[in-house]
Amino acid sequence: MKAAHLIIALLVAVSLAEVSPAEDKIPAPKDWLRDPPAALMKAKGIEVAETDYYEVGLTHVFTAVSWLGASSVKELKPDEAQFLTGHYYKAPAGKKIFLVRGLFANETGSHSLVLYGDSLVVSHVSLGHSSTPSFSPLIVHLDHAPTNLYVSISGAQ
Repeated sequence: MKAAHLIIALLVAVSLAEVSPAEDKIPAPKDWLRDPPAALMKAKGIEVAETDYYEVGLTHVFTAVSWLGASSVKELKPDEAQFLTGHYYKAPAGKKIFLVRGLFANETGSHSLVLYGDSLVVSHVSLGHSSTPSFSPLIVHLDHAPTNLYVSISGAQ
C-alpha cells in the first residue's frame, strides 16, 4: 500500500513539473525596464490620450504578465481587454487593442504613453524616491502594433 502511495505521489510531482516548465516563470519587474535611446527622445512624439489606455486591474496583473510572456506587446480582443481592466472598459472604434508592459515604483504617480513613429514609450513618473519597480501592464488603443516598446520609471524628489 505504501508503495502505491509513493508511486502516486511521484506521478503527481512529475505531472506538476510538466505543467509548470522553467521557461514559463514570471519575470522580475526590473526585467521589463528598457530606457528609450536618447536620440529617440529628441524627436517629436505624439502623446497617447488618457482615454486610449487603461491600467490592468490589480487582481489581473499576473494574468496579464503571463499573457505577455516574453513579448512586450500582445494584441487583444475586446472581451480580453475588459476581463483585464473591468466592466468600465470601452473598446475603441477603428483602433486595435494591445496589452503592453508597464511598471511603477511609487503609487503617487501616473503613466504617460508617447508614440515616436513605430516606437512606444511607456513611462511612470511619481513623487518621491523611486524604489523597486512593480508590474503595471496597460491596455492601449493604437492604429498598429508598436515595433519597439520602451518602459521607464522615475521619481521627483
